[in-house]
Amino acid sequence: MNKLIVLALLALASTANAADRSVAERGRKNYVEFGCVKCHGIAGQGSVSGLKLAPDVLPADAIITFLRGTTGPMPRYGAEIISDAQIIEIHAYLESRPKPASPDSIAALKDIRGKR
Repeated sequence: MNKLIVLALLALASTANAADRSVAERGRKNYVEFGCVKCHGIAGQGSVSGLKLAPDVLPADAIITFLRGTTGPMPRYGAEIISDAQIIEIHAYLESRPKPASPDSIAALKDIRGKR
């Protein structure tokens, strides 16, 4: 492949990654601002009062539908409160959260398992 084409593709990928990071960063700010963090934890890991949201995130349209129509213990977030675009940014933030390490990759846990 032509060197110029490779450089152009790398620049394009870098720009796309920067754009993805920018959307995820806005999503993190929305996640905090709209109070998601209070129940679902800073990384979407869940808590006593909120379900785990990440790293295995529902599709954005499912989250929008749920937020718009929930009648359960979680408050409804209509379009007058949060826009679809802001929810999509939150979705990007949750998708950006890394998966936890495998227990087998953590030495202390390996040691505990080995002692059983």
